[in-house]
Amino acid sequence: MGVMGFVSKLIYRPFILTNNINDIGINEFAPSFFYTAGICLIGAGYSTKTQKKTMIFLALGSLAYEIEQIFSARVFDFKDIAAIVIAFFISIVILKIYESKEKQLTKKNCAFIPD
Repeated sequence: MGVMGFVSKLIYRPFILTNNINDIGINEFAPSFFYTAGICLIGAGYSTKTQKKTMIFLALGSLAYEIEQIFSARVFDFKDIAAIVIAFFISIVILKIYESKEKQLTKKNCAFIPD
């Protein structure tokens, strides 16, 4: 998902803007959404601490970066804030689904281990 953040910023956004295509503003918040979802899931995968806490701190880092743009010469947009929050919650759901599937596979594999 993190790669999709770069693709949406470096390829998709310029294509939409150059060709004057109305994508209902997706090009504005897609990089923030995909970057945050990707970094949360990657961080959870490599975390040595609680995965959810790691995801929270990474999402807060993304929020801090967006809020910092108010004080710099960069562009601040509330759509990016909403995209980060939504990406965080979707990442939590993906993590829970993954954990559930992992538990099912573990139980299934343990049933076939002979004594």
